[in-house]
Formats: sequence, structure tokens, C-alpha cells
Amino acid sequence: MKSYNIDISLKARQDIFEYIDFIKDEYKSPLTAERHLIGLLDEIYSLRSFAESIQVSTRERVLIYGSNARSFNYKKMAILYTVHHHRVIIHEVIPSSMII
Repeated sequence: MKSYNIDISLKARQDIFEYIDFIKDEYKSPLTAERHLIGLLDEIYSLRSFAESIQVSTRERVLIYGSNARSFNYKKMAILYTVHHHRVIIHEVIPSSMII
């Protein structure tokens, strides 16, 4: 079985922290924010074993990262990534409602 290395871009890291800070600050819920962070990172790192099994996207917002760009959701967030040989690059983590 193929195994992938996961690289989270600076943009995706910023997206994740903005999402978590929003939960923590706006909803005053640090424990929920922590659970979301753990769940989101678990989902991202689960790509190590099945990154290419998710279908290549046909949506414009995802395809800005190339013809092999893919996305999947965690709660109401979309994780946009590409696969290059044994490497997965996480480009963005955005609200899934932004994917058109």
C-alpha cells in the first residue's frame, strides 16, 4: 500500500488557526476549538494512506491548484490538496460553502 508524506502549506496553517481562533473567541469555547483542531489534523493526516482514492475535483475553486487538485470535508470545512508522487500538499482549509 502506498504511503504519502503530508505537507501543510503556510496558507493552510493560517486557515486552520483562524478557524480554531474563531471557535475559541467568537463562541467562547476553547474545549470545542481544541476538539476541532484535533479532529481536523486527524483527518488531514489520515490522507497518508488514501490520498489518491479521493476523486479529482471539477470545481473551479479547487482547480486553482492544478488539474489533480482534490478536496474533502471535515465538519463544515473543506480541505484542498494535491498529490505529487508520495507527497500530499494541503493548500487551503476553507468553509465548504466557498467551494463552487
